[in-house]
Amino acid sequence: MNEKLLSSYFRSYLKEKRINFIEQVPFRKKRIDFVIYDEEENIYTFELKVSDWKSVFNQACKNLLFSDKSYICLWHTFENRIDMDLVKRYNIGLFLIKKNKVSEIVSPHNNNKYLKLIYYESFKNKVLNSKYNENLFGN
Repeated sequence: MNEKLLSSYFRSYLKEKRINFIEQVPFRKKRIDFVIYDEEENIYTFELKVSDWKSVFNQACKNLLFSDKSYICLWHTFENRIDMDLVKRYNIGLFLIKKNKVSEIVSPHNNNKYLKLIYYESFKNKVLNSKYNENLFGN
């Protein structure tokens, strides 16, 4: 298993669900693996890793500064390594990916206490403006 293949499984899941998304979105010296926006223009960020849950957790925590919700996505066989209490304490969502199955294990609540409005507005504008650029869309 590698991150490229993991991304392809997640991408297929989003397309199947007809969810609008953008991949590899650059923002402030980093790239977010997947960004989703909904009809209410809420922004959700997703970071994927095969097995390194601590690294992806760190990335997801940073994303809370500029997104409504932040998620980590891991290959299903590494579920037992995840500190679920920490994930829930920081209000990070969790998806586990298996070849043809993507499952939401932890759903973050709507109150993001880490959001920084100046970063959020900048990122949201970037995402919503880029939705008109076909090259950035995954669907």
